[in-house]
Amino acid sequence: MTASDIRVLLCHRHAGLRAGLEHLLSASEGFEVVASVADGEEGVAATSLLHPDVVLMDLAMPRIDTAMTTRRIAALEPPSRVVVLTGFPHPDRIRAALAAGASGVVLKECSPDALRSAVRAAAVGGEL
Repeated sequence: MTASDIRVLLCHRHAGLRAGLEHLLSASEGFEVVASVADGEEGVAATSLLHPDVVLMDLAMPRIDTAMTTRRIAALEPPSRVVVLTGFPHPDRIRAALAAGASGVVLKECSPDALRSAVRAAAVGGEL
């Protein structure tokens, strides 16, 4: 870990996928996974406490939906960027997440390089 690592919070309802994402990002140079949580309520609380650069969040979150979770995270100071991860497109949910402040959407089937690139782009405020 270095001071320039991108600090990532994983927010996904499936523990196995969270573990895989954590392994992928932790093993990648330039990333630090600061927490891994299972629902939107935990995501907001962990973001408020840990101030990650990027929150990588499932499109289908329990307890608080993705759009509301994103809206709450976007309102925190300092701001964290949200990248939404989805296995299949849900146009209405995607539009709602983007309107709430998500930086972009990445398909779960994307390559590891594409995922890392999306997180990097979000961290610097770029386009996904």
